[in-house]
Amino acid sequence: MSTSPKNQDGLLHTAKPRPPRRPQQGELLWTLRKGTDRQTAELRTSPTGVELQLLRNGAWYFGRRHETRELALLEAAVVRQDLERDGWTAKP
Repeated sequence: MSTSPKNQDGLLHTAKPRPPRRPQQGELLWTLRKGTDRQTAELRTSPTGVELQLLRNGAWYFGRRHETRELALLEAAVVRQDLERDGWTAKP
């Protein structure tokens, strides 16, 4: 099934749907808690860079791609500082 300019078969209503995307496991950086809520930061590496993803109670809510791992780690540190300032803690 293709949607290239020469072959548009994938756009037909009779085309088989693609299999669901399987989420890639990220590299866990940290998890913070506040009450019963949990926030997690993960890094995912791709050919186009490194993405910082933030999850709240296991659901994605923010992501930003960076050119380097160092920039992604820097942003994760800033986000963590902000959350800790708001009362989030790294309880086990």
